[in-house]
Amino acid sequence: MKTDYSESNAQFSEQAHLAAQTQIYNKLFIGMKLEFVSTLLSMGEANAILDGQMGVDRIIKVYSENHKSPIEFTSQERFRRPKFSKYKDLTITEWSHSSNMPSELYKIKSGLFVYGYFDPDSNLFIDWIVVDTTSMLYNLVTRRLRFTTGTNTRSNQTFITLNFEDLEVSGSVLCKMQNQLNNEQSKFRS
Repeated sequence: MKTDYSESNAQFSEQAHLAAQTQIYNKLFIGMKLEFVSTLLSMGEANAILDGQMGVDRIIKVYSENHKSPIEFTSQERFRRPKFSKYKDLTITEWSHSSNMPSELYKIKSGLFVYGYFDPDSNLFIDWIVVDTTSMLYNLVTRRLRFTTGTNTRSNQTFITLNFEDLEVSGSVLCKMQNQLNNEQSKFRS
């Protein structure tokens, strides 16, 4: 069973993605030209594999003066509404109990996991974090990263929850919003 498609959720996600281009990705790749490629399921067979089977929402082409061609990064994006920002956590679907099939946790192949709380009225992020997906998964399987589990009864899926602070302590965070009152500051992993 897949989560039901919602036009309003799709519009929210697209608005958040466009805002993320300047409010998040430009903080991750400071001073570099970026090009964004969507991998939405409806855009062809290759995109169905990237999005539907590998957990890749976007390809970010990063142009650097040090390289002859852009370096490509894959990104999974998850944007939530401001009312959830108090949790400061990242959720990943784990298992679909309706189909008895693995969900996002077992499929995700993106290099970046971009997660943020977005206010569509102000067109600003309340908080955000960019996680190195490989590092996060490594820290999960080696028990260096704590998580909790939950169930979404609407979609009959279980999920895991990772606290922002725990992600940072584990070394999985590449970049995050530094100060919730000032959207122009960010903090990078050293």
